[in-house]
Amino acid sequence: PPVPAFYLKPQSIDEMVDQTLDRVLDQFKLARPDVKRWDP
Repeated sequence: PPVPAFYLKPQSIDEMVDQTLDRVLDQFKLARPDVKRWDP
């Protein structure tokens, strides 16, 4: 499900939407190069 991830500390709803869309695009191997990824 498209659940916002709060570990990147989004500052606005727009950032949460962008993050969700980036995660969807990543599943289709269409990720943007400037996207921050979670790395434990």
